[in-house]
Amino acid sequence: MPRHAPLVTARPEEIRLLQALKRNPQTPQGVAARATMVLDSIGGDQIKEVAHRHGVNVLTVSKWRRRFISRGVAG
Repeated sequence: MPRHAPLVTARPEEIRLLQALKRNPQTPQGVAARATMVLDSIGGDQIKEVAHRHGVNVLTVSKWRRRFISRGVAG
């Protein structure tokens, strides 16, 4: 039976904060990349698509999705 990734949802203020992290030139590159991966996931993109777009492993995308789901932006 295929496994399905949990749906990533966010409140509008969380989306605004993630977008700000992504755009701010003072944001460390890794944080901006993670914010972008989470934003892509909120947009409904599949883990494989996000991983391919960012040149990372699907496990990396899964990790940041799970952290966002459990801890929010602070995760």
